[in-house]
Amino acid sequence: MGAFESGSNSADLHVKDMSRIANASGVTIALLGLLAPVMMMSANYDGYVDFAIQAILWSFNLGSFGSGFQFISLYAVSTMFPLLILRMVPAYVIVRYYHGKTTRKRALIGVAVGDILFLAEGLLFFVFSYMSMGSFLLVPLPFEMLAGLLVLWRFPIPEPTRPWEGSDETKPWWEKESSEKTASSDANDDKNRLW
Repeated sequence: MGAFESGSNSADLHVKDMSRIANASGVTIALLGLLAPVMMMSANYDGYVDFAIQAILWSFNLGSFGSGFQFISLYAVSTMFPLLILRMVPAYVIVRYYHGKTTRKRALIGVAVGDILFLAEGLLFFVFSYMSMGSFLLVPLPFEMLAGLLVLWRFPIPEPTRPWEGSDETKPWWEKESSEKTASSDANDDKNRLW
């Protein structure tokens, strides 16, 4: 009886650990989605230098014409609503993964969704700036995606094994039950009869 109780306690501990990991990682990834920088830009033209770091809710600018930290206006944030939704997808998917409601592969895809547009745009501008030998540089900063991948890599959920996979395949004749054998032999006898 004690073995059953200790097994249930270890299962409860496992569920509590997964729930704790789900909540902590979900909150962390959501905060990174809102507050982490998305892109770093640098421009140099006619002796003037401009450097900026951009996030969804804030920006920092340092340049020849002035510098400062500012929050994005509420109106501007409301126009970026689809981007905000995309930035929250990784947190949602990670919480679902640790509650056992989605697979690891889907969680990896969901983690990449939050930064995929910024990565595509940043890499495109990076290639153009490199090809033109210009003085403009844009580098994507996928902190949310890297944090999500780190969480999924560091705290994987053990995949369940299914011993019954492939059990619905046809059995060889020596493993068939006697009722199956007699039914098949009677069917063969009926086929061989003329009348």
